[in-house]
Parts: sequence; structure tokens; C-alpha cells
Amino acid sequence: MLGLWGQRLPAAWVLLLLPFLPLLLLAAPAPHRESYKPVIVVHGLFDSSYSFRHLLEYINEMGQYGDTDYLKWLFPTSMRSNLYRICYSPWGQEFSICNYWHDPHHDDLYLNASSFLALINGERDHPNATVWRKNFLRVGHLVLIGGPDDGVITPWQS
Repeated sequence: MLGLWGQRLPAAWVLLLLPFLPLLLLAAPAPHRESYKPVIVVHGLFDSSYSFRHLLEYINEMGQYGDTDYLKWLFPTSMRSNLYRICYSPWGQEFSICNYWHDPHHDDLYLNASSFLALINGERDHPNATVWRKNFLRVGHLVLIGGPDDGVITPWQS
């Protein structure tokens, strides 16, 4: 049996997990109570650390906070080293990409200048923090989907 990345999976693993399938079906909500269909993700059971070698190579190549190559058309020189100066300025916080920017090399600027991400993540106190947290906790089910053609989350496997 082939896995997602072409490695062979032992058939014994599959046979050992088959008895647990009824338990998963019992845990699924009844159709009349819930308006969503449950999705069971089992790739963590069958994958090994070998499966994530491409992801680890990409993270090591791109660095801690992602790839900024897509912005080089706007800022052709010294992109990585100077983007924080633009994003953490009052003018830069008006751009959506800068609202979501967290440069771990400049945490002090991020915490003091970020007008959205530091607030929504609860990393800086603000008057709406309690209300925002309460509203987020009201979300019953959250499904996040990504793929190789996403283009926003880099690497998409993260």
C-alpha cells in the first residue's frame, strides 16, 4: 500500500487500526444534530518523520518566518533585512500584508507597532481583548484548508 509520498506502508498497521473504525463512527455526530460532515484525518497515524523531510528542508531553506521572494518586484534590494522598517511604520500598517507580518527578529517593534496581528493574537492588551476572545470561543467547529497552490501560507504544509 503506498502512502501520500510514495513510501510503502506496512499492511499490519492497517489491520491493527481496523478495529478502531467503529469507535470513530460512533463518535461522529448524528446528521440531524449537526449541519457539517465529520472528516477523519489519519495521515498522522501512517506517516513517519521521513514524510516531512521536504517540509523540513523548505523551512531550513526559507528561514523562520517564511519566504519574501514574492515581494522582490516591489522592493528589489535588501528585501528581508528591511521589510520590518516598512511594515512596522504607521503607514505600513495600512497595508494588509503588514497587518499580518510578524518578524521574530524584531519582536519589540511587532508588539508595539502592530495594529492587528498582535491584538488578535492577544499578545498586547487592548480594550476589546475580552470580547474578541469570547467571540472566538463561540466558534464550534473550525476547518482550515490549505494546498500546494495556496500561495499565501508558505510552506503550505505548515
